[in-house]
Amino acid sequence: MADDVTPDAGDLTFADKLWQMADKLRGTVDAADYKHVVLGLFFLKYISDAFEARRDQLRIDLEADGITGSEAEILAESREEYTADRVFWVPPEARWGAIRAKAVQADISQVLDDAIFGVGRLVAVGSRVYSRVTSPRGGRHQNRTRIA
Repeated sequence: MADDVTPDAGDLTFADKLWQMADKLRGTVDAADYKHVVLGLFFLKYISDAFEARRDQLRIDLEADGITGSEAEILAESREEYTADRVFWVPPEARWGAIRAKAVQADISQVLDDAIFGVGRLVAVGSRVYSRVTSPRGGRHQNRTRIA
């Protein structure tokens, strides 16, 4: 956006809307810290989406092979079924659906830290950054509902 002119909401491009949402989420968090927060969220969403896509395909394949019920569920949770296709196996607490279900809770920063740390344990990395950042402008509740 040029020359400090804010266009009407109807004139905003998709990129402008994303920028405004990111700025609202950032609030008073320093940009140097915010990149860790945002990149972690992007990473969790990406690996969770890839995991779910593989899980859906795995269930279809298992059903085609006549494997259903509890046996299919056990295989659907098998790490080897994901890593063989170069897909992260995502712990249940780090899956986007689980995070989204807890997004409006007061302890969402701890939920996110635990999710990142849980995935990090699998690949020998992990950082607890969400509990360290201060609450962005608009308060914690407003930002929790943006995640959901």
